[in-house]
Amino acid sequence: VTKASKMGAGLVTGLADVLESALADGSGLDPGKSTGIYDLDLVIGGIRPAEWTVVSGPTGGGKTTLIQSFLTYQVQDGEPSLLIGPEMSPHDNAIRWASQLTGRSVFTMTVEERKGIAPMVRAFPAYMLPKMGNVPMDEVAGALEFAARRFGITRIGLDHLDFLLKDLNDVAEIDATI
Repeated sequence: VTKASKMGAGLVTGLADVLESALADGSGLDPGKSTGIYDLDLVIGGIRPAEWTVVSGPTGGGKTTLIQSFLTYQVQDGEPSLLIGPEMSPHDNAIRWASQLTGRSVFTMTVEERKGIAPMVRAFPAYMLPKMGNVPMDEVAGALEFAARRFGITRIGLDHLDFLLKDLNDVAEIDATI
């Protein structure tokens, strides 16, 4: 303990002390853009520009649903958003996201009702990279550049980063691309 306290002296500070300092100079008080999920905003303070927000958890834990919910809130608020979801087929992603955007399950609609859903969704600034499986980073980079310039994309939901990773060195490449 004596050796550890000498090594750690000055490195560990109480939460209240750091909080006091943060509140005094205002750093970290930018609330960011709401995720549309009030309880999540309370914890993370919203989504801030040029920051990665990573959602992780077990298979079936709701990560895809959470990412699509966040993007749904963004496009309903007028923020052009792009979904990159290479784990699922583009058609599955589109149907799930359209269900969230319209508040109605496409799965339970009649054939006649389904005909009207695409025009309804077209009103939102929602975009997708319709690819499945491993997508080369140069292709993702080109898509992001195009989407930003052509559609003014301000939010990107990258669902299942592991489908883009070939090895751990790719993380830096993905970070640079985005």
